[in-house]
Amino acid sequence: MGIYETCLPEYGRLLPELADIIGADYRGGSYREALRNFERSDADCGEFKLAGKHASLTILFERYEAYFLGKLEGEGPRFQEARERLYREYIDRGGNPDAQEKL
Repeated sequence: MGIYETCLPEYGRLLPELADIIGADYRGGSYREALRNFERSDADCGEFKLAGKHASLTILFERYEAYFLGKLEGEGPRFQEARERLYREYIDRGGNPDAQEKL
């Protein structure tokens, strides 16, 4: 099984596309709702999980972090496509390619 991790400041707008790639059911707004519930809680950590037929993405919320760790797990061409999409998002948001796992 392959694993790809990246940190992004926001995943919400990317999730519908990733859900389509990995074969997951995604209800619009569910990520923002999970994040809002976490922010209102007293918890130091929380997570949002998007599980699909081809891969799963877990996003870790941490109380004092502005960037959220995303962990993609899976294998096969759909996993690779999702991995590439996350990498492009990281670069498009100004991420340092030397600090990120290469594809």
